[in-house]
Amino acid sequence: MNRRAFLLGLYATGGQILLLRELVSSLHGDEIFIGTALFGWLIWGALGAYLGGRFRRLISPTTLFAFGSLMLPVMIVLTRLLPLAMADQVGEVLPLVAASVMSIFIMLPVGVISGGLFSTISRSRGTVEETTVHVYLFEGLGAFAGGVAVLLTVGETVSGLALSIMLGIIVVGLELLALAGRAAAKLSLALVGVATGAASVLWIAPATDQSIDAFKYSPFRVISSFDTRYSHQVVLSHQGSTVLITDNQVEATYPDVQRAENCLLPPIMHRPEIGDCLFVGRPDFGIGQLSDSLPDLNLTALDHRGSLVDALSDLLPQATGCSLITEDPVRYFSKSAIGGGFDLVILPLGNLDSYRGSRMVTAAFFDRVSEHLSVDGMLFLVTSYDTDRYVTDEARALLSVIYRTLRTSFEHVTLWPGEMTLFFAAETPLPVLSPDSLAVRLGHLPYRAQLISEEYLADRLNELKRMRLSAALDSLGATNSLIRPVVPHLQIGYHAKKNDLDRRLIDSVLQSRFWVWAITGIIVIFILLSQLNRNRRRAHGRFLFFVAGLASLSAELTAFYLYQSQAGSLYSAMAVLIGSFMLGLASGTWTAYRCPGYRVELVSLATMLAAVLVLMGTFQFVSAGLLLPYYSLFLFVVSLATGGLFVVATRRYYGSHGTANRGAGYGWELVGASLGALFTTTLLLPTIGLYFSGLSLAAMVLLAIIGSLMTS
Repeated sequence: MNRRAFLLGLYATGGQILLLRELVSSLHGDEIFIGTALFGWLIWGALGAYLGGRFRRLISPTTLFAFGSLMLPVMIVLTRLLPLAMADQVGEVLPLVAASVMSIFIMLPVGVISGGLFSTISRSRGTVEETTVHVYLFEGLGAFAGGVAVLLTVGETVSGLALSIMLGIIVVGLELLALAGRAAAKLSLALVGVATGAASVLWIAPATDQSIDAFKYSPFRVISSFDTRYSHQVVLSHQGSTVLITDNQVEATYPDVQRAENCLLPPIMHRPEIGDCLFVGRPDFGIGQLSDSLPDLNLTALDHRGSLVDALSDLLPQATGCSLITEDPVRYFSKSAIGGGFDLVILPLGNLDSYRGSRMVTAAFFDRVSEHLSVDGMLFLVTSYDTDRYVTDEARALLSVIYRTLRTSFEHVTLWPGEMTLFFAAETPLPVLSPDSLAVRLGHLPYRAQLISEEYLADRLNELKRMRLSAALDSLGATNSLIRPVVPHLQIGYHAKKNDLDRRLIDSVLQSRFWVWAITGIIVIFILLSQLNRNRRRAHGRFLFFVAGLASLSAELTAFYLYQSQAGSLYSAMAVLIGSFMLGLASGTWTAYRCPGYRVELVSLATMLAAVLVLMGTFQFVSAGLLLPYYSLFLFVVSLATGGLFVVATRRYYGSHGTANRGAGYGWELVGASLGALFTTTLLLPTIGLYFSGLSLAAMVLLAIIGSLMTS
């Protein structure tokens, strides 16, 4: 067994997952930055692999392991503090360009070290093919172990920072142990040292994590800070208010009378007979307490973070009449409705620039919600978009998409303008009531409203405001769907109005398809040059490296997106999915290495092509309980083919060049992977849609098959 290659996989993949988790948490749970961060990781890895092969006599693997073990926890801390450099207020949305650039550069140290380790470990005696493939194989096995380690510990036992330190202790400890020899006494001493170091980390890590958040959210007082399976949570206290921070964004504040009354009273004024109500979110921050003042209302809350119950129970007044369902909303509504359904479902729409948020603004989700409503039931959407005095172009684009998507699932949709624009959707007609009639119904409630009054309703529901909002939303016709999620980019455009650089990027890149054709042209030119090269076999080997990286990362990020959209728990499942991918990589490498011959190349490419096509045809029919095994299997198969391609590309590219740079081929694979990471979900998905993205990927693999036949 190649011990150092295994430690490389353990360090690189464990570090990658930990950095991605911290980065997504610091950037408001926005998975778009997974693509930019992976782009950075792979570009820096390619640079490290090239430099490690070029200057192979200057740096030893032991030095790189030691330096990398120090840098990983440092970068975890810097990632967590990243918003301080770009935001003035707690929870402020960061500029797109600045956040993207920072996500790329935050991966630089660990990425370069990981790539350099591959080249330095590969320089052992033996042929290029033998040593390179051997390292690639055992790196995959170590990567699988790193993914499992993150899965079993982070968020359940330790924090990301604690595991990053423990990972460094284990990697350096095992490296030094091998250098010292294999005596039993030395082994025992090393194990005691690792155990002592790990215990020390577990003891000091909670206080360290709390101190970091205290510095980050100053002058607020941090009451508690912890990870759930879905997000990083911080509970703050400031001047009598309790604030819930989810992934560096303010989710809720107590007391907040305006939000509580806007979430509960408007639909009840429309239909006073409402009895059973389902609220999607935390009931602790005013909604549950307000429902206790309405004895005829039976409130149920739906939220996946059961661990928040203990964290909030001693801080906020508890609602006595509210029950909690601990489950992801998409999973919950995907099940068959039991009983007569709810009279009212309240869905507050948070920050929609993440796929986790936008997945609840699709016709498919609204259809599932409608199945859980009673005959006269109502879906009530609460947004944070201000349409009280005027409707900006950015707000109009977003609200029109929400409106059009609602209309595909519900026959009747009406709106309230205001600082929080409200949507009412139902299958049966909603009564058209004047502000006076609504005020009368409000007066009959046992709760005395503090914000909403007759004068407030008359101003908010002014006929001119309603007509202006209605005219604005009728002007656009786009809808949001799982196949083409346009809401995240529109939300980015909504935030971009505050930043000139972001606005220019949105206008020139995200709203144009020119670059899609440009990328296609570059890849086609790359293929032609590979075929026109004197040494066609070696040139095609370089192209196969590129295809292996581009196709595998495109498939991986597509699986991430689909799993997040259908299950909502990518934060915790990322370790499983990446671990499955790396295990397949190791298995494919081992299998292809033992089966020399031309057929391995075609079988690998055909397997990758089939996996992509099967995914495009079956993902919508997978039940909620099988999502994780389904996408894990898909990634395993794709990476199985990728491992085979790596072996074949190594044979073609290096041939008998025993003195060649052993990091060059690996670097070409990482360059392809970096482009797949940058373009797939960040740009292609919302621009040309899921199916066209999948077909484009299948077409590229098909071109590689044709090239293989021509150079056989």
